[in-house]
Amino acid sequence: MRGFGARTGAACLVVVACLCFSFAFAHAAEGTNRGATIELNSDTVDVDSNLVAAASKVKWAGVRSSPYGIDPFPTRSGWVKAMDTMAGYFSGSTPTAVWLVGEIKFDGRNSGMDVEWYRSECDGCENAKVSDSTAKAWEKKVKSLNKNYRLFLKHYDKSYLPPDYRGKIIFIDDSLGFENEADLLAEFKDFADFFYPNDVMFQIGYKEDKVWWKKLARPIPKTLGKDLAAQTSQKNCGIIWVDFTLRDVLPTK
Repeated sequence: MRGFGARTGAACLVVVACLCFSFAFAHAAEGTNRGATIELNSDTVDVDSNLVAAASKVKWAGVRSSPYGIDPFPTRSGWVKAMDTMAGYFSGSTPTAVWLVGEIKFDGRNSGMDVEWYRSECDGCENAKVSDSTAKAWEKKVKSLNKNYRLFLKHYDKSYLPPDYRGKIIFIDDSLGFENEADLLAEFKDFADFFYPNDVMFQIGYKEDKVWWKKLARPIPKTLGKDLAAQTSQKNCGIIWVDFTLRDVLPTK
């Protein structure tokens, strides 16, 4: 869902020349516990198994960065702090960033395309759809750098993404402009179900939705992220908070 014009700014890590891509990387903080240890000081503890299962689905938790989304731009340690805080909300998750770095050639760990900019002639212009053959070629290029690298494709409208080819692609939904949380959950569930069983990520926290998400239980990213994970059929999903409102919910110092 998009009830607003295209976001300003351009995007992207390029693995194949002249295509507009983003870069995703994972940060493992020194001493970070990737497991979950529960110490019990009583005979019985009531545990919401649905919440535990939802949290365990979140494999990646972190932030989205762009040259235009946050000012002043956080320091390196600031980004790490935000990423680690996000990951701390979801036991076992890896601190992660979707990092928009400009139009360059780069051998990244995981790279992908914000399809909103694919063959788009201007900011807000219509972009081209990604065919099955194109998606397959992009994934082949990424894996030619390292067989363990993964391609991600991002768009708010699944009709612009490959209709049938899946490979090991991670699909990211960055929809915005919802009336309430229920509408957001419905949109993201439809997206995830369409690309099942491939891993998915959800990019959330836009200013256009702040009117309702600011009322959620704190910490807000944890509340919204667990609600998303609880309804997602995939084994793995990711929760990414956008830079536009990063300081409203996460520390950067």
